[in-house]
Amino acid sequence: MAGFRDSSGGGSSSLGSGLGAAVGSISNAVKKSAPRKPSAPRAVYNQARSSVNNIGRSVARSSNGNGNSNRRSSYSAPSSNSYRPAQPPRVVAPRPPVGNTPSGTIAKSVPPPPPPISIDDYLAKDTAYNSQKSAYQKALADYATQMKGEQSKYTGEYDAQNKQLGLDRVEGQTNLSDDYASRGLINSGVYGDALGDLNKKYDTQAADLQRAKQAYMDDLTTGQTNFQGTQQTLLEKARQDALNRRLDSLKV
Repeated sequence: MAGFRDSSGGGSSSLGSGLGAAVGSISNAVKKSAPRKPSAPRAVYNQARSSVNNIGRSVARSSNGNGNSNRRSSYSAPSSNSYRPAQPPRVVAPRPPVGNTPSGTIAKSVPPPPPPISIDDYLAKDTAYNSQKSAYQKALADYATQMKGEQSKYTGEYDAQNKQLGLDRVEGQTNLSDDYASRGLINSGVYGDALGDLNKKYDTQAADLQRAKQAYMDDLTTGQTNFQGTQQTLLEKARQDALNRRLDSLKV
């Protein structure tokens, strides 16, 4: 056994001596196990298998350590631990933070903000706006009262003039009739023409009075409309000033 050569055709090496020692250990193991009970062949087999595994490891170390051969032994000892399946990485779920804030601290309970005040409610509490609004409304009411007074006064004057015009018409007709009767022309066409001209004169005066009254009343109405527009413009400006004051107060 000392002259054993490797398969590559080289000289004797430590491989031969290692293999010889292993075979010798196998023989000794077989001899020692002979007198044992019938279950001894299994123990001998296991011991011989362990020795062969040792031979394989010795051969591998001898070949790689001395540089005589880069080959591995054609025998590979089986091993129950030669393959282990890869285990998937363990995924650890993140723990939720404690409390009700991102940092995990417990925030203090904050009461909800009060509902925003409406514009009408704010304007109702703005003293400057309400003072201006009252002044504009009073001026408008005073104008309306004054306009009604003017309308009533003019209507009275118109009625008086129109009544006087009616009296003058009757008197003029009487005088005209008496004049033509005294001359015996009461039934003539001349009297008819004169009476027609007289009535036309009074009709024209009555129409002039009516047009003057309507024009005056229209002027009063237009004046009131214009005054209302002016007051509304001033009131809108006062309202906007109040809202601007509110915005300024919110910026503080």
